[in-house]
Amino acid sequence: MLKTIKKLSTIFLTATIIFLGNYTSSALGVDKGVGLDLNGNENLLPSEVIKELPSRIEKEWKKARSATLVFIVGSVRREGSWGLGTIVPQSSGQISLETDDADDLQAEGAESFAFAFYNNNWHTSLESSLDLSEVLKNIPDKELSPSVKKSLLTSTSTQLTGIQFSQKYFGYKLPFASNVPITLFRPAYYWHHPDVTGKAIDFAPNNDAFVMASAPGYISNVCINSNGRQAWIWISTADPNNPGQFLSNEQLLYLHFDKGTLPSNIKQGNTVLSGQILGKVIQNGDESQLACSMWSTARHVHILFPFKPFNIDGYGLTSYSNGNLEIIDRNGSELSFNQSTQFFSSQGLDESPWIIHGYVEVDNTTAIQGDLIVKNDGYLLIKAGANLGFNFLTHKIYVESGGKLTIENQASIH
Repeated sequence: MLKTIKKLSTIFLTATIIFLGNYTSSALGVDKGVGLDLNGNENLLPSEVIKELPSRIEKEWKKARSATLVFIVGSVRREGSWGLGTIVPQSSGQISLETDDADDLQAEGAESFAFAFYNNNWHTSLESSLDLSEVLKNIPDKELSPSVKKSLLTSTSTQLTGIQFSQKYFGYKLPFASNVPITLFRPAYYWHHPDVTGKAIDFAPNNDAFVMASAPGYISNVCINSNGRQAWIWISTADPNNPGQFLSNEQLLYLHFDKGTLPSNIKQGNTVLSGQILGKVIQNGDESQLACSMWSTARHVHILFPFKPFNIDGYGLTSYSNGNLEIIDRNGSELSFNQSTQFFSSQGLDESPWIIHGYVEVDNTTAIQGDLIVKNDGYLLIKAGANLGFNFLTHKIYVESGGKLTIENQASIH
């Protein structure tokens, strides 16, 4: 039976909200003007940025949104004289166990903003603002890679344009290690929507396993509940035809992370490698009325694909005429499956090289099956305590002129 939460009414009683223009209080925040819920990020944002953001949103917001006049700072990455952040529209508060409508719709409306200190003042810009390039120009390239800056400047919303894009990267892996059995959560139709609009599937591991990046890319947006446990992450996929660039229209959304398990290098603007650990998911939790709207009823990672059909790990994911999930297996045949069918990822089973562009940290134990190539714009840092498995007998490490590889004390490549 479809269960729906009634419209949210008390979410902002303890939130820090900045208002712009004339307004009167209401159950949902404001009647007119723009409200900004800082979601616990007030200490990371300069006061000038906090003051300017509502005006920017009111004048320049272009992505889809609900009728809300309240926007949320999903997260902030502050690096001294510059920073990045994520803005999302307040959720409608209507979430169902069958579709998680509000989860995806809110996250699909996410937009990045950047801020930097120059000319004796703080300046900020949304990703859709005309002056974003000026703000990014004042962020050092060695701290935020030029390829990430370019992606921010060319970001395009598929929701905004309504254009159907075709898949360009075909190396996606299922999001868990190769030895972790994975089942599909949410029978009977498996897609979150039993019609052509459904693009999200829940992948459930059989244990408390780490979620791994399905493809290389960069973290474009992050939303973390300051008063809850959950977080979600958008990752833009690396462009296979243009090394160092990213596909603005080919992104994956990962939901239901336990925010306490996110590695320190999983933050907005950083690049990730295929198979890199992103964190663990929670067992369950209703945070549908918190800033980053999520509701999980069992341990799984919810992945929103940019379109369908979609190819991942050799499987073709599409729909029958009735909207139910259809899977074409690795042999090209229609796959018969049910809630108990186990799938296995090919994470770590191939010998694809690690090709490093921009700044990448390794702060855990992982392994490379192929060569390690640090390009001329790349910087790979192996953090203290991290272990990078590498076969020196069969593969090589290449560091191009201009590239950098640093191994901290108590870290190893072996």
